[in-house]
Amino acid sequence: MEAKDKARFISIAQKLAQHINNLAEDKNTRIRWIWELIQNAKDVPNEFGRCRMRIEIRENKFIFAHNGDPFRVSDL
Repeated sequence: MEAKDKARFISIAQKLAQHINNLAEDKNTRIRWIWELIQNAKDVPNEFGRCRMRIEIRENKFIFAHNGDPFRVSDL
């Protein structure tokens, strides 16, 4: 991966982390965000027909993967 692409991905990840931290203050959002993430994955075009997702929760990580096309920033 080129340094330019890596820097862009890091910037996007930092922005997402900040938004997630901001959302944690709202009780309804704390409950709803995972469902929104799943819905976004289902809405992304998928050549395989059915959407498959994997969620992993580790000590300091939350990993969400799906078999559709990658999210665009505008999807999030």
